[in-house]
Amino acid sequence: MTHRERILLALKGEWPDRLPFAPRLDLWYSANSRAGTLPEKYRHSTPDQIARAQGWALHKINPEYQNTRTPEDNLHWALGILSLKETVFRHQFPPQVDIKVERTGESIRITYHTPVGSITTAIVMTEEMKRSGVSNYWITEHALKGPKDYPVVGYIFENLKLIPDHEDFIKWQSGIGEDGLVFTYAGRASSPMHHIQKLLVESTEFYYHYHDYAKEMQSLARSMENFFDQTLRILAASPAQAVFWGGNFDEMITYPPFFEKEIQPWIRKAADFLGPKGKFVSCHCDGENQGLMDLIRDSGMHVAESICPAP
Repeated sequence: MTHRERILLALKGEWPDRLPFAPRLDLWYSANSRAGTLPEKYRHSTPDQIARAQGWALHKINPEYQNTRTPEDNLHWALGILSLKETVFRHQFPPQVDIKVERTGESIRITYHTPVGSITTAIVMTEEMKRSGVSNYWITEHALKGPKDYPVVGYIFENLKLIPDHEDFIKWQSGIGEDGLVFTYAGRASSPMHHIQKLLVESTEFYYHYHDYAKEMQSLARSMENFFDQTLRILAASPAQAVFWGGNFDEMITYPPFFEKEIQPWIRKAADFLGPKGKFVSCHCDGENQGLMDLIRDSGMHVAESICPAP
């Protein structure tokens, strides 16, 4: 039985011949590679070569955010609009949106000019972050700062076009072969409101916005449904068997009533739409999940990945 076959059986709730073991090595590898502390015999090996040498399955769930094909793949990180080798689509901004990119040292500042106004975002990836193994950009300026920004972001998402693009994914999948199960990447969030919370507004400010600008925020979430619906349609017709459908749930940050109202329905929608097409919908639950366990169970997701056991 191959690693891929074992993982698929586990996803179906069946028993393989032995436990599938696919450790995530990318963060460990990145930090130790830069520090010169990789084990001697693996100093010149890739994470996949190390896993194969150890007889482990390859971990192909989380995207390799910094292992991009072009600098544009993750340029729009602060909007959560990415096109990676792990995705089965590329994005196309509406022609009416003029994008200005400024790079200063380790920072990238982007201004999006639209017919209804402009917004600015900024991200950073420092050498210290890289030495620590961090693969995510840090957002230093969020898109949403006040009510005037909501229509601008809404315009971008309402008019954003996603185009099916399977070629690089298929090549990548072919290179993994039977050594692991390749997950395609839908996005970092599991619903439009979750996307707003995770990416578009500063984390503490989100709760003030959620109360004070409730009408604007709900309108933006409706505009973003275009992005999520396009993603679902493309995923359904893709060669992927498993889908990374957002994640990071926490009983305080995505507290139970919020999770039930704003996140759970979209997980259920994704599972109901993609399940009959032979796709497993997986959420990267990674967070304090204790108070959310019943909601996660009842959400319809096929795989609750990165549920943390005690302690």
